[in-house]
Formats: sequence, structure tokens, C-alpha cells
Amino acid sequence: MNLLIYLTPFLLTIILIPQWIKFANKYNITDKPMLRKIHSIPVPMLGGIIICLSSAIAIVLFHVYDDNFILDKILIAYLISTLFLLILGIADDVKPVRAIYKLALQFIISFYFIYFSDIYLNLFIYNLNLMSISIILAFICVGVINSINLIDGIDGLAGGLSIISILGLIFVLENPVDITILIIITSSLIGFLLFNFNPAKIFMGDTGSYFLGFTLAVFCLRAHIEGTLKLPFSILIIGIPVLDLIRVSVYRFIKDRRMLVADQNHIHHLMLKMGNSQNNTVLILFTLQIMIVLTTITILI
Repeated sequence: MNLLIYLTPFLLTIILIPQWIKFANKYNITDKPMLRKIHSIPVPMLGGIIICLSSAIAIVLFHVYDDNFILDKILIAYLISTLFLLILGIADDVKPVRAIYKLALQFIISFYFIYFSDIYLNLFIYNLNLMSISIILAFICVGVINSINLIDGIDGLAGGLSIISILGLIFVLENPVDITILIIITSSLIGFLLFNFNPAKIFMGDTGSYFLGFTLAVFCLRAHIEGTLKLPFSILIIGIPVLDLIRVSVYRFIKDRRMLVADQNHIHHLMLKMGNSQNNTVLILFTLQIMIVLTTITILI
């Protein structure tokens, strides 16, 4: 039964995505070509909705059919927060929200998760009080969310990098319910990537990247609580998205450029400018991500 439920999000995704593509094309729910974007034709977006929906259905099935699948306070807060991020992502995909506003909303949602899950009670950061710890952790969540969002610049990249990071987390996590949820999300993502690799038939949009970034942040914190993944190593488990965000942020600071203004200085942009194709760029970055995650796991064990 469990294996069938694990396959459910994959099957749902490959069934629902073609229907959504038809719907999105019919009602012009597409990502239009523009100067910063690589695609040359409108591509259906909001694929993240299907990823989330397929994952949610499988989680409900596990909750119904598996008596050991119990959602604790952290996971309940995670699911509620994900719903709010989903709404923000849809709004941002349909009509782009100003960067400062969406960062503020991401922070509020992340702070809600940190505070109401009581996850901050399990963390000690020097001699800081609980409120300060909550604020720091919320900022970390926002950083990870946007690291996935910003790396989502070429077909299949964000989804593939996220799968590699999730598999790394599955290896270090101990809570079987956490592992089950991550396997479910991976199953849905694999189904989505069948339609997202170059040339992409659909984009996950901010809806999907917010969901994946937040998921990685939450389960890195969970692994830290379990004692299997110290926070500094979380940077390496998430890998290229976070490392690239740090690099770009430092570059903008040194060059005195505005932090919230989009550019084409992310690693995938640079690799394309060097003459690599989209497929080669994705393959190279996947290989680097696997090396980083495997090296991190080797160090941890």
C-alpha cells in the first residue's frame, strides 16, 4: 500500500500536467518572453500548483491509511505555512508583486512557522533570546526560498537541484514521517520534470519555487534539531542555489548594486554566456550538486 501511495503523486502529476497545459494555453496563463528570460515563446506556468496538489493528496492518503503517519506540531505548521506561500506564489505568478512586499510576506509566513511550530525552542544560537532566534531563523527561511526562486532560470534546473538536495536530506533525517513527506514531494517533482526539461512545456513558477525552497529550509531545521545536520552544513545540502545566492549578493554589495533588482549574473546565466547550451548547463550543475551533497553526507557520517 505504501509503495502505491508513493507512486500516487508521480501518477497524478503526469496525468494533471497535460490537462493544466491545455487549460493554461486556452486562458493565456503563460509566462511571456522578455529581455531577462531565455524562452522565446509563451510557456504555461503555475506548474507548482500541480506539484503541491499531488503531494498534498498523497500526504492525506498516508494520514488515512497509515496509523504511524502522525503529523506533529512542526509538520502541521509547515503545511499551513506552505498553503500561505502557495497563495503568495500564485499571486506573484499572475501579477508580479514588488520585491520588497513579497520578501516581507515571506518573512511573516516563515516567522509564523518558526513561532507556532515551537521549533525555535529546540535551537540554541549563542546567548540570543527566543525572539531573536525566531527572527534569524525566519530570515534563513526567506533566504532559502529565494535561492530556489532565483536559480529557476532555465528548464529543469530548480526542480532537479531540489531533488538532489531532498535526497540528501532523506539520507540524514531520522523521523520516518519527515522522510515519507520528502519522498512524496520527490515523486511529484520527478513527474513534473518530465514536462519541464528543455524544451519546457510548463514552468513551476514562483508557486513551485517558493514551495521547494521553504520545504528545504524546514527540513534542514528539522535535521538540525535531530542532531544529524548542523546549520552550516545545511548550506552545502541545499548546495548550488544557496551558494549562488551568497555569491551574487556579495557581488552586488561590492559593486554597489541594488540587491533587489534582477540581473543576469546567476551561475546559469554565466554558463550560458560562456557558450553552454541549456542542457549542458543543467547537466554540469546537476553533477556539481551531486558532488557537493555526497561530499557533505560523507563528512557527516
